[in-house]
Amino acid sequence: MTTTTVRRTAIYLEAKPAPHEITSAGHFYLVKRQADVVIDDQTGEVVSSVPSFTLDDQVLRGGPEDSSLPFDPLATQSFELVESGDKYGKDVFIPTPDRVILDISGVLLAAQQGKSLEQIWAAMESYLVGIGAVGYDYEFPDAFDNHLSNSNATILSVLNAVDVDVREIRDGTGAPITASFSNGFPGADNDSDPTLLGSGQTPEISASANMQSGLSILGRDDVDDVMIGTKFQDRYYGEQEALFYTATHDVVSYERLPEDMENPGKGLKVTLSFDNVLPGFTDPVMLTGVNEKEAGQEVADLLIGIEEIRLTEFADTFKVADFDRLEQDILIDAWSAKGDAGVDGRDRFDASGQDTPLYLGQGKDGASALFYDKEFSDPVGIELRDFEEIIGTQQADIIKWFGVPQTAQNPEASPFLDSGGGDDFIATDAIAAEIIAGSGDDFILQYGRESVIDLGTGEDRVVLGGAGLVTAMGSDDRIV
Repeated sequence: MTTTTVRRTAIYLEAKPAPHEITSAGHFYLVKRQADVVIDDQTGEVVSSVPSFTLDDQVLRGGPEDSSLPFDPLATQSFELVESGDKYGKDVFIPTPDRVILDISGVLLAAQQGKSLEQIWAAMESYLVGIGAVGYDYEFPDAFDNHLSNSNATILSVLNAVDVDVREIRDGTGAPITASFSNGFPGADNDSDPTLLGSGQTPEISASANMQSGLSILGRDDVDDVMIGTKFQDRYYGEQEALFYTATHDVVSYERLPEDMENPGKGLKVTLSFDNVLPGFTDPVMLTGVNEKEAGQEVADLLIGIEEIRLTEFADTFKVADFDRLEQDILIDAWSAKGDAGVDGRDRFDASGQDTPLYLGQGKDGASALFYDKEFSDPVGIELRDFEEIIGTQQADIIKWFGVPQTAQNPEASPFLDSGGGDDFIATDAIAAEIIAGSGDDFILQYGRESVIDLGTGEDRVVLGGAGLVTAMGSDDRIV
Protein backbone atom coordinates (compact mmCIF):
# COMPACT_ATOMS: atom_id res chain seq x y z
CA MET A 1 0.00 0.00 0.00
CA THR A 2 1.29 3.42 -0.92
CA THR A 3 0.18 6.47 1.04
CA THR A 4 0.41 10.22 0.93
CA THR A 5 0.60 12.48 3.97
CA VAL A 6 -1.09 15.87 3.78
CA ARG A 7 -1.70 18.60 6.33
CA ARG A 8 -5.29 19.75 6.35
CA THR A 9 -8.13 20.93 8.58
CA ALA A 10 -9.67 18.30 10.86
CA ILE A 11 -12.48 18.44 13.41
CA TYR A 12 -12.22 16.47 16.64
CA LEU A 13 -14.80 15.43 19.19
CA GLU A 14 -13.00 15.54 22.51
CA ALA A 15 -13.98 14.69 26.07
CA LYS A 16 -12.68 15.05 29.58
CA PRO A 17 -14.01 14.36 33.08
CA ALA A 18 -16.93 16.65 33.79
CA PRO A 19 -16.04 19.04 36.64
CA HIS A 20 -19.63 20.16 37.24
CA GLU A 21 -21.39 16.83 36.90
CA ILE A 22 -21.64 13.52 38.70
CA THR A 23 -18.45 11.56 39.38
CA SER A 24 -17.02 9.65 36.39
CA ALA A 25 -19.20 11.47 33.87
CA GLY A 26 -17.79 13.01 30.72
CA HIS A 27 -17.88 16.48 29.16
CA PHE A 28 -17.88 16.91 25.35
CA TYR A 29 -16.39 19.73 23.31
CA LEU A 30 -15.36 20.17 19.66
CA VAL A 31 -11.98 21.28 18.33
CA LYS A 32 -10.89 22.40 14.85
CA ARG A 33 -7.16 22.17 14.12
CA GLN A 34 -4.65 21.18 11.48
CA ALA A 35 -3.73 17.49 11.27
CA ASP A 36 -1.25 15.35 9.39
CA VAL A 37 -3.53 12.93 7.54
CA VAL A 38 -2.23 9.73 5.94
CA ILE A 39 -4.30 8.75 2.89
CA ASP A 40 -4.32 5.44 0.99
CA ASP A 41 -3.39 6.34 -2.59
CA GLN A 42 -5.60 3.61 -4.09
CA THR A 43 -8.79 3.96 -2.07
CA GLY A 44 -8.55 7.56 -0.92
CA GLU A 45 -9.44 6.44 2.61
CA VAL A 46 -7.84 8.00 5.67
CA VAL A 47 -5.38 5.59 7.27
CA SER A 48 -4.49 7.78 10.23
CA SER A 49 -4.81 11.33 11.49
CA VAL A 50 -2.24 12.92 13.76
CA PRO A 51 -3.36 16.20 15.31
CA SER A 52 -1.01 19.16 15.23
CA PHE A 53 -1.53 20.94 18.55
CA THR A 54 -1.05 24.70 18.18
CA LEU A 55 -2.18 27.95 19.76
CA ASP A 56 -4.57 28.41 16.82
CA ASP A 57 -6.77 25.38 17.67
CA GLN A 58 -10.43 26.49 17.87
CA VAL A 59 -13.04 25.16 20.31
CA LEU A 60 -16.85 24.96 20.46
CA ARG A 61 -18.09 24.29 23.98
CA GLY A 62 -20.80 24.95 26.53
CA GLY A 63 -20.90 25.17 30.30
CA PRO A 64 -22.04 27.26 33.25
CA GLU A 65 -21.24 30.93 32.93
CA ASP A 66 -19.86 31.06 36.48
CA SER A 67 -19.25 27.73 38.17
CA SER A 68 -19.55 29.33 41.59
CA LEU A 69 -23.27 29.96 41.16
CA PRO A 70 -25.85 27.19 41.67
CA PHE A 71 -28.35 28.41 39.04
CA ASP A 72 -26.03 29.81 36.41
CA PRO A 73 -26.93 30.53 32.77
CA LEU A 74 -25.73 28.06 30.15
CA ALA A 75 -22.91 29.84 28.33
CA THR A 76 -21.14 28.90 25.10
CA GLN A 77 -17.62 29.60 23.88
CA SER A 78 -16.24 29.79 20.35
CA PHE A 79 -12.58 30.86 20.25
CA GLU A 80 -9.04 29.52 20.84
CA LEU A 81 -8.88 26.29 22.81
CA VAL A 82 -6.01 27.58 24.97
CA GLU A 83 -8.24 30.44 26.20
CA SER A 84 -11.20 28.19 27.05
CA GLY A 85 -12.27 26.09 29.99
CA ASP A 86 -11.17 23.01 28.05
CA LYS A 87 -7.51 23.95 27.61
CA TYR A 88 -5.11 21.08 28.23
CA GLY A 89 -3.29 22.49 31.26
CA LYS A 90 0.15 23.92 31.90
CA ASP A 91 1.53 22.42 28.70
CA VAL A 92 -1.07 23.64 26.22
CA PHE A 93 0.26 21.33 23.47
CA ILE A 94 0.00 18.02 25.34
CA PRO A 95 -3.44 16.60 26.24
CA THR A 96 -3.67 15.10 29.71
CA PRO A 97 -4.16 11.30 29.86
CA ASP A 98 -7.81 11.62 30.84
CA ARG A 99 -8.73 13.24 27.51
CA VAL A 100 -10.51 11.43 24.69
CA ILE A 101 -9.60 12.82 21.25
CA LEU A 102 -11.41 11.49 18.17
CA ASP A 103 -11.19 12.78 14.59
CA ILE A 104 -14.78 12.97 13.31
CA SER A 105 -14.01 14.76 10.03
CA GLY A 106 -15.14 11.76 7.98
CA VAL A 107 -18.42 11.48 9.91
CA LEU A 108 -19.17 15.15 9.31
CA LEU A 109 -18.28 15.07 5.62
CA ALA A 110 -20.46 11.99 5.09
CA ALA A 111 -23.42 13.72 6.76
CA GLN A 112 -22.91 17.01 4.89
CA GLN A 113 -21.94 15.84 1.43
CA GLY A 114 -20.69 18.59 -0.85
CA LYS A 115 -19.62 20.85 2.02
CA SER A 116 -16.13 21.50 3.32
CA LEU A 117 -15.07 21.10 6.93
CA GLU A 118 -14.76 24.89 7.17
CA GLN A 119 -18.39 25.26 6.07
CA ILE A 120 -19.51 22.58 8.53
CA TRP A 121 -17.61 24.23 11.36
CA ALA A 122 -19.24 27.58 10.51
CA ALA A 123 -22.71 25.99 10.66
CA MET A 124 -21.97 24.38 14.02
CA GLU A 125 -20.49 27.60 15.38
CA SER A 126 -23.59 29.54 14.30
CA TYR A 127 -25.89 27.12 16.11
CA LEU A 128 -23.69 27.19 19.21
CA VAL A 129 -23.70 31.00 19.37
CA GLY A 130 -27.50 30.87 19.11
CA ILE A 131 -27.71 28.47 22.06
CA GLY A 132 -25.68 30.89 24.14
CA ALA A 133 -28.03 33.73 23.21
CA VAL A 134 -31.15 31.89 24.42
CA GLY A 135 -30.51 32.28 28.15
CA TYR A 136 -31.13 28.67 29.16
CA ASP A 137 -30.42 27.91 32.81
CA TYR A 138 -27.57 25.44 33.30
CA GLU A 139 -28.97 22.18 34.69
CA PHE A 140 -27.42 19.36 36.70
CA PRO A 141 -28.45 15.69 36.37
CA ASP A 142 -31.20 14.42 38.65
CA ALA A 143 -32.95 11.13 39.27
CA PHE A 144 -35.92 11.92 37.00
CA ASP A 145 -36.62 11.63 33.29
CA ASN A 146 -36.43 15.25 32.32
CA HIS A 147 -34.45 17.67 30.18
CA LEU A 148 -30.83 18.61 30.80
CA SER A 149 -29.50 21.93 29.57
CA ASN A 150 -25.72 21.56 29.91
CA SER A 151 -22.43 21.27 28.02
CA ASN A 152 -23.18 17.85 26.56
CA ALA A 153 -26.65 18.88 25.37
CA THR A 154 -24.91 21.81 23.69
CA ILE A 155 -22.66 19.49 21.68
CA LEU A 156 -25.51 17.07 20.91
CA SER A 157 -27.49 20.04 19.54
CA VAL A 158 -24.57 21.48 17.55
CA LEU A 159 -23.87 18.11 15.89
CA ASN A 160 -27.61 17.59 15.26
CA ALA A 161 -27.53 20.87 13.30
CA VAL A 162 -25.21 19.14 10.77
CA ASP A 163 -27.15 15.84 10.81
CA VAL A 164 -24.85 13.88 13.12
CA ASP A 165 -26.08 11.91 16.15
CA VAL A 166 -23.33 12.05 18.78
CA ARG A 167 -24.70 8.84 20.31
CA GLU A 168 -23.85 6.97 17.10
CA ILE A 169 -20.22 8.09 16.86
CA ARG A 170 -17.79 5.21 17.43
CA ASP A 171 -14.24 5.29 18.72
CA GLY A 172 -11.31 3.31 17.28
CA THR A 173 -12.54 0.10 18.92
CA GLY A 174 -16.05 0.44 17.53
CA ALA A 175 -17.54 1.34 20.93
CA PRO A 176 -19.91 4.32 21.25
CA ILE A 177 -18.04 7.47 22.21
CA THR A 178 -20.67 8.00 24.93
CA ALA A 179 -19.31 4.87 26.66
CA SER A 180 -15.83 6.33 27.14
CA PHE A 181 -16.71 7.42 30.70
CA SER A 182 -18.30 5.01 33.17
CA ASN A 183 -21.20 7.34 33.98
CA GLY A 184 -21.63 8.44 30.40
CA PHE A 185 -22.38 11.96 29.20
CA PRO A 186 -25.46 13.42 30.94
CA GLY A 187 -27.41 15.49 28.44
CA ALA A 188 -26.04 13.58 25.44
CA ASP A 189 -26.39 9.84 26.05
CA ASN A 190 -29.51 7.70 26.13
CA ASP A 191 -29.18 6.89 29.83
CA SER A 192 -29.30 10.51 30.98
CA ASP A 193 -31.76 12.84 29.24
CA PRO A 194 -30.27 13.47 25.77
CA THR A 195 -31.52 17.02 25.15
CA LEU A 196 -31.91 19.04 21.96
CA LEU A 197 -31.68 22.80 22.56
CA GLY A 198 -33.00 25.68 20.49
CA SER A 199 -30.80 28.35 18.93
CA GLY A 200 -31.43 32.09 18.99
CA GLN A 201 -34.92 33.31 18.11
CA THR A 202 -35.49 30.91 15.19
CA PRO A 203 -38.85 29.21 16.00
CA GLU A 204 -37.95 25.73 14.74
CA ILE A 205 -36.14 23.20 16.92
CA SER A 206 -35.79 20.21 14.63
CA ALA A 207 -34.25 16.83 15.30
CA SER A 208 -32.29 15.62 12.30
CA ALA A 209 -33.79 12.66 10.48
CA ASN A 210 -30.42 11.00 11.13
CA MET A 211 -31.15 10.72 14.86
CA GLN A 212 -31.23 7.04 15.78
CA SER A 213 -33.06 7.28 19.11
CA GLY A 214 -35.38 9.62 20.96
CA LEU A 215 -34.66 12.98 22.58
CA SER A 216 -35.86 15.52 25.09
CA ILE A 217 -36.55 18.70 23.10
CA LEU A 218 -36.36 21.82 25.24
CA GLY A 219 -38.17 24.97 24.17
CA ARG A 220 -37.38 28.54 25.14
CA ASP A 221 -39.13 30.77 27.63
CA ASP A 222 -39.64 33.68 25.19
CA VAL A 223 -40.04 32.00 21.78
CA ASP A 224 -43.10 30.41 20.17
CA ASP A 225 -41.28 27.17 19.42
CA VAL A 226 -42.11 24.76 16.61
CA MET A 227 -40.62 21.41 17.62
CA ILE A 228 -40.00 18.51 15.25
CA GLY A 229 -38.82 15.31 16.88
CA THR A 230 -37.71 11.85 15.84
CA LYS A 231 -39.65 8.73 14.89
CA PHE A 232 -38.65 7.36 18.29
CA GLN A 233 -39.99 8.15 21.75
CA ASP A 234 -39.47 11.86 22.48
CA ARG A 235 -40.25 14.28 25.30
CA TYR A 236 -41.20 17.87 24.48
CA TYR A 237 -41.02 20.80 26.88
CA GLY A 238 -42.48 24.15 25.82
CA GLU A 239 -40.33 26.09 28.27
CA GLN A 240 -37.54 25.24 30.68
CA GLU A 241 -40.01 25.39 33.58
CA ALA A 242 -42.86 23.87 31.60
CA LEU A 243 -44.41 22.14 34.63
CA PHE A 244 -45.19 25.51 36.18
CA TYR A 245 -46.21 27.90 33.42
CA THR A 246 -46.82 28.37 29.70
CA ALA A 247 -45.44 31.71 28.63
CA THR A 248 -45.52 31.04 24.88
CA HIS A 249 -47.51 29.23 22.17
CA ASP A 250 -45.43 26.14 21.46
CA VAL A 251 -46.16 23.65 18.69
CA VAL A 252 -45.15 20.02 18.27
CA SER A 253 -45.30 19.16 14.57
CA TYR A 254 -45.57 15.62 13.18
CA GLU A 255 -45.74 16.80 9.57
CA ARG A 256 -42.42 15.11 8.70
CA LEU A 257 -43.15 11.84 10.51
CA PRO A 258 -44.63 9.75 7.65
CA GLU A 259 -41.47 10.30 5.62
CA ASP A 260 -39.22 9.55 8.61
CA MET A 261 -41.13 6.30 9.21
CA GLU A 262 -40.79 5.41 5.52
CA ASN A 263 -44.54 5.62 5.10
CA PRO A 264 -44.87 8.63 2.77
CA GLY A 265 -48.33 9.83 1.82
CA LYS A 266 -50.02 8.16 4.79
CA GLY A 267 -51.56 9.90 7.78
CA LEU A 268 -51.22 9.00 11.44
CA LYS A 269 -53.55 7.26 13.88
CA VAL A 270 -52.98 9.19 17.09
CA THR A 271 -54.42 8.69 20.57
CA LEU A 272 -54.12 11.34 23.29
CA SER A 273 -54.19 10.61 26.99
CA PHE A 274 -53.19 12.64 30.01
CA ASP A 275 -53.10 12.73 33.78
CA ASN A 276 -53.49 15.58 36.22
CA VAL A 277 -50.21 16.07 38.05
CA LEU A 278 -51.32 18.70 40.54
CA PRO A 279 -53.95 21.43 40.23
CA GLY A 280 -52.36 24.49 38.67
CA PHE A 281 -49.55 22.54 37.06
CA THR A 282 -49.26 22.00 33.32
CA ASP A 283 -50.54 18.54 32.47
CA PRO A 284 -48.34 16.05 30.64
CA VAL A 285 -49.99 14.95 27.42
CA MET A 286 -49.21 11.46 26.11
CA LEU A 287 -49.47 10.67 22.38
CA THR A 288 -49.34 7.17 20.92
CA GLY A 289 -49.24 6.39 17.21
CA VAL A 290 -46.39 8.82 16.59
CA ASN A 291 -43.45 6.44 17.07
CA GLU A 292 -41.97 3.23 15.83
CA LYS A 293 -42.82 0.41 18.23
CA GLU A 294 -40.17 -0.69 20.71
CA ALA A 295 -39.87 -4.46 21.13
CA GLY A 296 -43.28 -4.74 19.48
CA GLN A 297 -44.92 -2.43 22.02
CA GLU A 298 -46.54 0.95 21.53
CA VAL A 299 -44.64 3.83 23.13
CA ALA A 300 -45.78 7.39 23.67
CA ASP A 301 -44.36 10.86 23.25
CA LEU A 302 -44.64 13.10 26.32
CA LEU A 303 -45.64 16.75 25.85
CA ILE A 304 -45.45 19.33 28.64
CA GLY A 305 -46.23 23.02 28.19
CA ILE A 306 -47.34 22.49 24.57
CA GLU A 307 -50.26 24.51 23.21
CA GLU A 308 -50.65 22.94 19.75
CA ILE A 309 -50.18 19.54 18.15
CA ARG A 310 -49.85 19.68 14.38
CA LEU A 311 -50.62 16.45 12.52
CA THR A 312 -49.69 15.67 8.91
CA GLU A 313 -50.99 16.98 5.58
CA PHE A 314 -52.46 13.55 4.93
CA ALA A 315 -55.54 11.82 6.34
CA ASP A 316 -55.04 11.51 10.10
CA THR A 317 -57.20 9.89 12.75
CA PHE A 318 -57.26 11.43 16.22
CA LYS A 319 -58.73 9.86 19.36
CA VAL A 320 -58.88 10.84 23.01
CA ALA A 321 -58.40 7.99 25.48
CA ASP A 322 -60.54 9.70 28.14
CA PHE A 323 -62.18 13.08 28.51
CA ASP A 324 -60.24 14.45 31.46
CA ARG A 325 -59.57 18.05 32.35
CA LEU A 326 -56.47 19.88 31.13
CA GLU A 327 -55.05 22.83 33.07
CA GLN A 328 -54.30 24.48 29.72
CA ASP A 329 -55.90 24.37 26.29
CA ILE A 330 -54.27 22.34 23.55
CA LEU A 331 -55.17 22.65 19.87
CA ILE A 332 -55.09 19.63 17.56
CA ASP A 333 -54.51 20.93 14.04
CA ALA A 334 -55.18 18.32 11.35
CA TRP A 335 -54.02 20.46 8.42
CA SER A 336 -55.43 19.63 4.95
CA ALA A 337 -55.92 16.01 3.96
CA LYS A 338 -54.18 15.14 0.68
CA GLY A 339 -53.53 11.42 1.00
CA ASP A 340 -55.58 8.32 0.35
CA ALA A 341 -55.64 6.91 3.89
CA GLY A 342 -58.84 6.89 5.94
CA VAL A 343 -62.25 7.44 4.40
CA ASP A 344 -61.92 9.44 1.16
CA GLY A 345 -58.83 11.20 2.45
CA ARG A 346 -60.55 12.92 5.39
CA ASP A 347 -59.00 13.83 8.73
CA ARG A 348 -61.06 12.10 11.41
CA PHE A 349 -61.86 12.83 15.05
CA ASP A 350 -63.11 9.52 16.44
CA ALA A 351 -64.94 9.50 19.79
CA SER A 352 -66.63 6.14 19.20
CA GLY A 353 -64.80 4.42 22.06
CA GLN A 354 -65.95 6.87 24.74
CA ASP A 355 -68.49 5.81 27.37
CA THR A 356 -69.58 9.40 28.03
CA PRO A 357 -71.41 11.67 25.57
CA LEU A 358 -69.54 13.86 23.10
CA TYR A 359 -70.23 17.54 23.59
CA LEU A 360 -68.59 19.32 20.68
CA GLY A 361 -69.03 23.08 20.37
CA GLN A 362 -67.35 26.29 19.34
CA GLY A 363 -63.81 26.96 20.50
CA LYS A 364 -61.46 29.86 19.89
CA ASP A 365 -60.52 31.28 16.48
CA GLY A 366 -62.91 29.07 14.52
CA ALA A 367 -61.83 25.79 16.11
CA SER A 368 -64.16 23.21 17.64
CA ALA A 369 -63.85 22.38 21.33
CA LEU A 370 -64.72 19.46 23.60
CA PHE A 371 -66.86 20.15 26.67
CA TYR A 372 -67.89 18.24 29.77
CA ASP A 373 -71.43 19.56 29.91
CA LYS A 374 -74.33 19.98 27.51
CA GLU A 375 -74.50 23.67 28.39
CA PHE A 376 -71.01 24.10 26.89
CA SER A 377 -69.74 26.00 29.92
CA ASP A 378 -66.99 23.63 31.10
CA PRO A 379 -64.34 22.97 28.43
CA VAL A 380 -62.14 19.88 28.49
CA GLY A 381 -59.22 21.89 27.13
CA ILE A 382 -58.95 20.12 23.75
CA GLU A 383 -59.72 22.04 20.56
CA LEU A 384 -59.89 20.69 17.00
CA ARG A 385 -59.13 22.42 13.71
CA ASP A 386 -59.46 21.29 10.08
CA PHE A 387 -61.06 17.91 10.73
CA GLU A 388 -63.37 16.79 7.92
CA GLU A 389 -64.89 13.84 9.76
CA ILE A 390 -66.50 13.46 13.20
CA ILE A 391 -67.46 10.08 14.70
CA GLY A 392 -69.71 10.30 17.74
CA THR A 393 -70.30 7.97 20.68
CA GLN A 394 -73.10 5.55 21.48
CA GLN A 395 -74.41 8.06 24.02
CA ALA A 396 -76.65 11.13 23.61
CA ASP A 397 -74.16 13.41 21.86
CA ILE A 398 -74.55 17.12 21.25
CA ILE A 399 -72.50 18.11 18.22
CA LYS A 400 -72.38 21.73 17.11
CA TRP A 401 -69.99 21.53 14.18
CA PHE A 402 -69.39 24.92 12.60
CA GLY A 403 -66.51 26.33 10.60
CA VAL A 404 -66.21 22.97 8.84
CA PRO A 405 -63.31 22.84 6.36
CA GLN A 406 -64.36 23.75 2.82
CA THR A 407 -63.83 21.11 0.15
CA ALA A 408 -63.15 23.14 -2.99
CA GLN A 409 -59.45 22.21 -2.97
CA ASN A 410 -60.11 18.54 -2.25
CA PRO A 411 -63.56 17.27 -3.25
CA GLU A 412 -62.72 13.77 -1.95
CA ALA A 413 -62.47 15.20 1.58
CA SER A 414 -66.10 16.30 1.86
CA PRO A 415 -67.35 16.53 5.47
CA PHE A 416 -68.65 13.37 7.12
CA LEU A 417 -70.47 13.14 10.44
CA ASP A 418 -71.59 9.91 12.11
CA SER A 419 -73.38 10.65 15.35
CA GLY A 420 -73.30 7.01 16.47
CA GLY A 421 -76.08 5.66 18.69
CA GLY A 422 -78.06 7.57 21.30
CA ASP A 423 -80.51 10.43 21.05
CA ASP A 424 -78.24 13.00 19.45
CA PHE A 425 -78.49 16.69 18.67
CA ILE A 426 -76.57 17.81 15.58
CA ALA A 427 -76.15 21.35 14.25
CA THR A 428 -73.72 22.06 11.42
CA ASP A 429 -73.02 24.44 8.56
CA ALA A 430 -71.07 21.82 6.60
CA ILE A 431 -71.54 22.04 2.84
CA ALA A 432 -71.95 18.89 0.72
CA ALA A 433 -71.69 16.79 3.86
CA GLU A 434 -72.69 13.21 4.53
CA ILE A 435 -74.50 12.90 7.87
CA ILE A 436 -75.47 9.58 9.47
CA ALA A 437 -77.96 9.99 12.27
CA GLY A 438 -77.65 6.47 13.70
CA SER A 439 -80.07 4.47 15.80
CA GLY A 440 -81.41 7.02 18.31
CA ASP A 441 -84.08 9.68 18.19
CA ASP A 442 -81.99 12.48 16.69
CA PHE A 443 -82.56 16.16 16.02
CA ILE A 444 -80.58 17.63 13.11
CA LEU A 445 -80.17 21.30 12.20
CA GLN A 446 -78.45 21.47 8.81
CA TYR A 447 -77.58 25.05 7.88
CA GLY A 448 -75.46 24.09 4.89
CA ARG A 449 -76.56 22.85 1.50
CA GLU A 450 -76.13 19.87 -0.80
CA SER A 451 -75.90 17.45 2.11
CA VAL A 452 -76.96 13.82 2.22
CA ILE A 453 -78.57 12.86 5.55
CA ASP A 454 -79.12 9.20 6.45
CA LEU A 455 -81.68 9.13 9.25
CA GLY A 456 -81.12 5.48 10.16
CA THR A 457 -83.60 4.22 12.75
CA GLY A 458 -85.46 6.09 15.48
CA GLU A 459 -87.81 9.08 15.45
CA ASP A 460 -85.72 11.83 13.89
CA ARG A 461 -86.36 15.51 13.29
CA VAL A 462 -84.53 17.43 10.55
CA VAL A 463 -84.43 21.16 9.88
CA LEU A 464 -82.94 21.90 6.46
CA GLY A 465 -81.42 25.32 5.89
CA GLY A 466 -80.61 24.52 2.29
CA ALA A 467 -81.29 21.97 -0.40
CA GLY A 468 -80.26 18.44 0.50
CA LEU A 469 -81.12 14.76 0.23
CA VAL A 470 -82.65 12.81 3.14
CA THR A 471 -82.48 9.01 2.99
CA ALA A 472 -83.68 6.09 5.14
CA MET A 473 -86.64 8.19 6.24
CA GLY A 474 -89.25 6.30 8.27
CA SER A 475 -92.86 7.04 9.04
CA ASP A 476 -91.96 8.58 12.40
CA ASP A 477 -89.34 10.96 10.99
CA ARG A 478 -90.09 14.60 10.25
CA ILE A 479 -88.50 17.26 8.00
CA VAL A 480 -89.15 20.87 8.84
